[in-house]
Amino acid sequence: MIQPSRDYSRLLNTLIDQRIAAAPKRSPWFHLTPGERADYLAETDARLLEIQHTTLNVLAAQHFSMDDNPQGIDEHLAMLRRLREALDSDSPYRQALDRDISLYGRQQAAMHGFEGAWRKGLRLIRAGDGLRHPCAGVLQRLQRMIDLLQRKIDSEGDARRVTPFARQQGWKALAERYRALLDGKPVDLTEVPAASDSLPVNLSLLLMEERPGYVRMNVALVDADFEGRYKDLHLEHGRLVTATRSLMNFSFGTAARSLAWQQHYRLKHEPGRSPTFAPIRSVLVRTAFVEAFLGHWLVSEHTLRSGFLVRVMEDGSRLRVINVDRKECNQIGIEAFDEAGAQGKVREVDLPRRLEDLLNRYADIASFQTIAVDSYAASHYDPDRDGRFVGIRELERSVGFGEHLYLLELPHGSDYLAVTPFAVVDRQGSRHLCAAEVQRAWAHNSAFFERLHSLREQGEGACPWLNGPRERGAFMAQWQRLLERNHLTPGALLAVPEAPRASLRDAQGNALGKMLRERALADRIWRWPALDASLAAIAARVLKRGGLQKLLDDAYVQATLAQARRLPGMALEPMPHRARNLRLLKWLLGEDQHADADSRDLRRQLLFQVLRLRAGQLGGGHAQVNPHGLDAGNALARPDPWLILNARPERLLAGDNRWLIAEDKYRSAHQWVADPLHPATRYMDALDTPFIGGISAATEALCRDLPHLFDGLPSLPEYWRFQLANSAFWLRNGYHSLFETLYMAARYEPLAEGSVGDPLLALFDRSRDHPASALYRDLMALLRPLIDQGLSGEERLAPDPAEC
Repeated sequence: MIQPSRDYSRLLNTLIDQRIAAAPKRSPWFHLTPGERADYLAETDARLLEIQHTTLNVLAAQHFSMDDNPQGIDEHLAMLRRLREALDSDSPYRQALDRDISLYGRQQAAMHGFEGAWRKGLRLIRAGDGLRHPCAGVLQRLQRMIDLLQRKIDSEGDARRVTPFARQQGWKALAERYRALLDGKPVDLTEVPAASDSLPVNLSLLLMEERPGYVRMNVALVDADFEGRYKDLHLEHGRLVTATRSLMNFSFGTAARSLAWQQHYRLKHEPGRSPTFAPIRSVLVRTAFVEAFLGHWLVSEHTLRSGFLVRVMEDGSRLRVINVDRKECNQIGIEAFDEAGAQGKVREVDLPRRLEDLLNRYADIASFQTIAVDSYAASHYDPDRDGRFVGIRELERSVGFGEHLYLLELPHGSDYLAVTPFAVVDRQGSRHLCAAEVQRAWAHNSAFFERLHSLREQGEGACPWLNGPRERGAFMAQWQRLLERNHLTPGALLAVPEAPRASLRDAQGNALGKMLRERALADRIWRWPALDASLAAIAARVLKRGGLQKLLDDAYVQATLAQARRLPGMALEPMPHRARNLRLLKWLLGEDQHADADSRDLRRQLLFQVLRLRAGQLGGGHAQVNPHGLDAGNALARPDPWLILNARPERLLAGDNRWLIAEDKYRSAHQWVADPLHPATRYMDALDTPFIGGISAATEALCRDLPHLFDGLPSLPEYWRFQLANSAFWLRNGYHSLFETLYMAARYEPLAEGSVGDPLLALFDRSRDHPASALYRDLMALLRPLIDQGLSGEERLAPDPAEC
């Protein structure tokens, strides 16, 4: 790799110095030692090259593939025929062109057949003066032509039905308009209804074979569905089973569209409480499936020729096959059903057997696979249901992405929106880029990287645009936005030292030393045996309160119960999915102490997930004991798409991350930032705490519920052990910090001899100008006598070196 020019390094150093000088107390930009600066410069340069070679190239592929899409069926067929004539007769490419020409020819015949029938019918109407003087006799003549074509359709096979069917639809559409004319409605019969934008489907994409005679078919899901309520495609007793109430959208040949939907589901703000695994189901189908059904019957969902939307197959069932997105021409919606009057509208279909039969007839079941994030493999994955598991990173690499998924930008008025090669991300969520936005994104970002490349390789001499203050300023501003949007900051890129100094920060700008201490404390608390008895008692009370069926609807509870199936000795007999989950829920929350570490970890994880669901619903009753002036819930919804797209198990800071969902898109750092105008933010900022999700409203609700969790107010040791366990749960799952949780706990501490709630709040007030380690040390000094009360030396919580 060629070393960057001095001018490139000088400008990057200038940018770094500007960001450090402007950085507030909590910022991922901080003063660097010479060694740290050298490491940061090298890593940043490597990442910028990676963006150029991966994400920008994928955007280029999106841009140029859209340009390559057919623009009109007549012109496209003429071009294919010219290409065919220039090839040898035994050329494999010529044979592929023959197939494409045949399929495009059917589409052309359907379009021209409709238009020809319409014009012929219009001549018939004019011949009888039916435009100026509408009469029922003309309508009868139109109906006779429709009936004649129906007899011809009934006598033909599927392949030969295309043209008579298209002609019949032309006569039918004209007859419907003429009937409206007879009813006195204003109707224009001279204009033939459009076939959407008349763009043909890019059949070369649909027919990209993975192996001879087979193309890959994918469907992207929001989440796997186990109860038949949402869209899904899975295996059951060795057959493909569809769970859908209407149309199911598939992509064929290339994987880009499925990956686009996977990223969209991961980035958008729904479902509201779910890790959102967004798996992709994938299976090989015979190329004949594309030729027989898509080639014959495919039509745009926006067509004004409504009769083309639903076709009758030879067995009498009905099929709707539509191209649902003309900018990505390999995404096809398929629906098969029996109802004659449905006309392709969304209906309640409990068992869509027709679509299942169609897919099983053409699919290679052994090729079925599920492509998903790693946490899906550690939880829900079942080879009998999901086929072979493929990590989503493998699919990303096949499309052209690298180790990381980066964000580019799209100009939007005076602002710049974050974009992937497939989607634009704003505060409301995510949506697919339209063709015009892809073009604008490509033009804007490719121009920037061309300039960056010239600066890197040749210096300022090759960059005359740097001489103009306006262009220079715009270039530097875009460079800065690129770095910060993709967390290419010192806090995110520098290696974590064994003994971090006080000024070091993490990727979110939090004090690195304190953040590491908190994570280490959370791990020690989570494995603390002294919590077993009190947490088991709380779990038993939760069980007695009932309402367990509703808990099973929560996606986090479902993921934990799916993990519980992997525990030794948990091979249950076959039973319905919900019944199995209910049994696992009762087992994990039951009175058994779950002595082995895995069972104990899962039990604690499940218990606090349930308590989070029940927070504020147990009746309340415990008022605030030590009032303090700050309100809970001071976070703003600001999704961080880079963190969501790049969430991986190896990024978890917890020492034991086996049961954690690293890709949970609702981890607080992924979704929220502190409201800078909120008093609680200013208060916590002064403490230099890692602010992630805010002062927890859920923790406040749990504090009010304490009498119901403990059958009355707990003792002080029980209370603070529980609050430490609660804090550890939030920390391990990426939500709130230790100080924020214990701050709220201090306000609700039961008033008793030895209470430390009021002294804790006073400690917060006077410690805001002290180092974070001092607050941590003094806080633990207050809590230690309570949490260790009645415990032997071996049973006590292991101390942190900072306490000593």
